[in-house]
Amino acid sequence: MSYILIAYKPYSNDYCRCCHMASYPSDIQVINVSTRKELELKIASFKAKKMNCNEDGYDLMVIQGGKVIRSLGDQCTLYRDGNYSNE
Repeated sequence: MSYILIAYKPYSNDYCRCCHMASYPSDIQVINVSTRKELELKIASFKAKKMNCNEDGYDLMVIQGGKVIRSLGDQCTLYRDGNYSNE
């Protein structure tokens, strides 16, 4: 069974007391994995990436069989009892 993981990080800025401190570029990655274990590892690697001050993190979407299984925001667990969850 194949999964597609789409990871998107929006363009973001860091401001301190109305002063522009830094800009961070957007990024999109599309990754095809063949097992749930690989999918878990990829999701964990995106969630574990260290972001700079006020840099937006990655939003993740998992697609299987042409259907979106789950859109994972900033807070998620990988899956419980075979189901993906944001709880």
